[in-house]
Amino acid sequence: MSIWVEDADVIQMETEKVLDLVCKNDSVTNALAENVLGIAGIKGLGKTYLLKVKRKLFEDKSIKCIPFNRMCDTIDDSITINRTLLSYLKSFDIWVKLWKLSIGLAIISDKDNKSVKERVKKRTAKNEMFQELLSIDNSDCYPSVIMNELLRKDKSEFVCILNETETVLQELSSFQYPINVFIDKIDQGFSDYTKVFKKKNMNLPRNASIWQFAQFSLANASYSIYTNCNRHIKVYYTIRQEALLDSHLINPNMSRNINAFIVSLKYSKDDFQKMFERYIECEDRDYLIMPEKQTDDPEMAFLGTNTITINGRNERVFDYIYRHTLKRPCDLQTLCHRLSGTSKKNQIDFLDSVHESSSRIFDSYMAELSDFLACTTNELEEVIRSVSGNVINTNLMRLICALHYSKNNPSYSCNQDCKSCNSLQPFSILYNIGLIGINNNGIQEFADVGNSLLQHNQHNLPASDYYFLHPCLSRKIESIRTRSGFRFDWCPYVECGHRNHTTFQKKDMDNYCAQLGKTFRSEQVFVSSTCNNEDVKNARKTIRETLNHKFLSPIMSEHSDFDIINANNVHSHDLCIDELLKCGSMIFVIGERYGGIYKGKKYIDLRDSIKRDSKGKIKEPSISLMEFYAAVKNGLKYYVFLSKELHERIINNKTIAESDRVDERVVTQFNFINHLKGIQGVAGNWISMYKDEEDLKCRVINLRFE
Repeated sequence: MSIWVEDADVIQMETEKVLDLVCKNDSVTNALAENVLGIAGIKGLGKTYLLKVKRKLFEDKSIKCIPFNRMCDTIDDSITINRTLLSYLKSFDIWVKLWKLSIGLAIISDKDNKSVKERVKKRTAKNEMFQELLSIDNSDCYPSVIMNELLRKDKSEFVCILNETETVLQELSSFQYPINVFIDKIDQGFSDYTKVFKKKNMNLPRNASIWQFAQFSLANASYSIYTNCNRHIKVYYTIRQEALLDSHLINPNMSRNINAFIVSLKYSKDDFQKMFERYIECEDRDYLIMPEKQTDDPEMAFLGTNTITINGRNERVFDYIYRHTLKRPCDLQTLCHRLSGTSKKNQIDFLDSVHESSSRIFDSYMAELSDFLACTTNELEEVIRSVSGNVINTNLMRLICALHYSKNNPSYSCNQDCKSCNSLQPFSILYNIGLIGINNNGIQEFADVGNSLLQHNQHNLPASDYYFLHPCLSRKIESIRTRSGFRFDWCPYVECGHRNHTTFQKKDMDNYCAQLGKTFRSEQVFVSSTCNNEDVKNARKTIRETLNHKFLSPIMSEHSDFDIINANNVHSHDLCIDELLKCGSMIFVIGERYGGIYKGKKYIDLRDSIKRDSKGKIKEPSISLMEFYAAVKNGLKYYVFLSKELHERIINNKTIAESDRVDERVVTQFNFINHLKGIQGVAGNWISMYKDEEDLKCRVINLRFE
C-alpha cells in the first residue's frame, strides 16, 4: 500500500513506519510533549494522526491508556441531543460538568477500578437515574458512551445525574498511578450543532454554539481534572482552531491557563519539504518511478523528474505541488496520493493530476469552513465565477461585487469605497481564509489558513496594486467556467503562491487586467425593449432572473448595475448604446409600444442607416430599435423575442376595438426586423415567439451567448 494516506483513520498505527513518518517541527514536538493536553488546528493539519502517535509513545512506556481496543475515543456524528436540553446546553459550565462526569465514569468503568465504582455506587444510592447510568456496560472505557447516554435524557433526568459530578471527581482524586485518556474528533460529532446562538446581550464569541462549547469545555474539563483533581490523570484531545476563536469570552477567568496547555499546529514550507522527502524515503519501492534515487533525489525517485516548465520558466516539482496546497499536510497527501504509483514523466499528466486534486482541495476546505463564514459557499461561488483570470485588480473586484449585489438588490449602488460599504465583502472574506493574496513589495502574501478571521464581514482587505488568486481557487473557478462555456485566462507574467516573487512589468499586468475587464463585460447581456410598459415588464423580469440563473449578467437600464458614471456628459440614448457595445450579447423584446424616438447625437450614422435599409418606412427609429441595430451592425450575438399574442395582433392588425390596435410603427419595426436577412452585414433575422413567461424562461435557458 502507498505511504500517501489521505485519512488518518486508515493508518495502521502498529506498523514500524508510523513513528518514522513524524516530521517534527517546534509545534509538533510540543504537541507530543507529555505536559501538553490539547492539539489544535483547522482540519487537515494532522491532529488525529499526532494524537494517535502520542498514544503509541505512551503505550510503549507501559502507561495505562484508555479507551481500550481503540486508539482514541470519538463522539459519533449521529449523536442526537434531547430537544429539552438544547436551551440548557447554552451554559458553558454545564458542558464542563458533562465532560468531567463522562470522563470520570469512563475511567472507573475499568474492571481494575471495581472497588472505586462500588464506592461511587454506594455514595449515590439514592439517585436512581445515576444508578442506571452506572449499570451500563462500558468495559472499554469510552467517555463517549456516557455522554451519548446523558444527551439522550430529558432535562430533569440530565440535571439529576449531573448533580453527582463532584462525587465522581472526589473518587478520581485517590488514583495513584498514571492514566491517559485520548479523545478525538469532537468537532465531527457535533457538526450538526454549529448554528450560532442568538446572542442578544450575551458576551459570547462569534462562533458561540453547541459545536464550540462541546470542544472548548473538553479543554476546560481536561485542564481542571489535571490541575485541580489528580495530576496522574491526563486527558489528551484534539480541538478545531475555530473553536478557540474568542475563547477568552467563554471562560474569562481560566481561558489563558487552559490555552497554555494547548498547542496550535503550524508548518513552514521547509517543514513540508522535509515531510515530502521523508515520505518518499519511506515509500515502498514498487510505487517509485526511479527507486534507485530514493535517498539522494526524492523528486526524481517519486516522479521521474524534478522540474517542470510553466510559461517558459522552470520550476521545481515540489514547489509546484506546494503552491497548490493550503499549507496543510492533508493537501500534500491528497496531491501525492493522486500522483503515486503511476509514471508522470509526461508533464501534461502531472499537471492534470495536480490541478484535479487542487480543485478537490478547494471543495473540501470550503465545506469545512461553510458554517463559520459570514456568507454561504453558494454566495461566494456566485461571485468567483465572474472572475476570468488568476490575477485581478481593485477595479475588477468592484465591478464583480456591484454586479453580484445588484442581482439580488435592484436598489444597490456601489459607492466605490469598500471600507464604508455595508454589503457583504466577498473578496475580503476570501483574503481572510487564505485564498487571495496581496502584493507586498514584490512578494505575494497569503493569510495563514490556520488564523482565518471567521464570521467576519468587515472590509479588511489590504490595499494592493494587484491581488493573486490561490492556485486551488483558480483551478476551481476554471472548472466552473469551463463547464458553463466561459474562458479563464491564466496570467503569463506571474506564478501565484505564498511568498512567490513578482517580477512583471506594470504595463503588462495592466493590459492583462484590462483584458479581464473586457471579458467580464463580454459576458454581460444587454436587454433591450421599452422599459415601463406592462406588456414587457414581466418579460424583462423573467429574462433577468433566467440570465442570472445561467450565471450571466443582464444589463438593464432600470437597474442599479447600469453604468451611469458618464451620464452627465452623454445623452441617455447614446449612453444606452455605449453600454450595449461593451456587452457580448443582447436580447431584444418587441412590445406593443414603439417607445421613445432616438434623440442622441453620437450615433447619427446608425440612425440614417436604419432609414436607408428600411427604404424610408422607418422615419424616426426608437431608441430600442437603435440598440438592436447597433448590436447587429457591430457583430454582437443577438436574439429577438415577441409574445405569440402580440404576433397575432401584428399579423392581423384589425380588431373590433380600436384601442386594441398595435402601434403602426411597431408593425413596421417587426416587418423591418423580419426582413433583415440579405441586408449588407446581416446574416440572420430569427424572431422567437413565446406563449407566456414560463415558455420565455425555457427559451432563454437554452440560448447560447458569446
